[in-house]
Amino acid sequence: MFIIRLANEWVSRGGRAILLNARKFPDHPKVKEKISPRVSLFNYPEVNAGQLMTRFDLNLVHSAIWWADKAVLESISELEGLPWVITMHGCHETLLDHPETDPFFSEKVKNMLNRADAWVHTA
Repeated sequence: MFIIRLANEWVSRGGRAILLNARKFPDHPKVKEKISPRVSLFNYPEVNAGQLMTRFDLNLVHSAIWWADKAVLESISELEGLPWVITMHGCHETLLDHPETDPFFSEKVKNMLNRADAWVHTA
């Protein structure tokens, strides 16, 4: 909900925002209802994150769950200089406790630490 509220507020102030659903979990209709009609919604991997970033000429990427972080990491290398903010909600800590959830976590998170411009901790 954090990222939806952030996107909704941004567009209410005249900005432009898109959401890319990392699709680890099924869509929830009540959650989708909360997205402003002024925010464009896309689904990964149906849409390539890097191409989406280029198509919309984004000036900032903000990912907010481990699976979205991975999608951004795999795409953002093509877009050097694009600022990236990661919001942590507890996924990373869960993966530390349960590495079997994603065997690539330790490798990927090292790359994220080197690439992301800011980390926001909410949990």
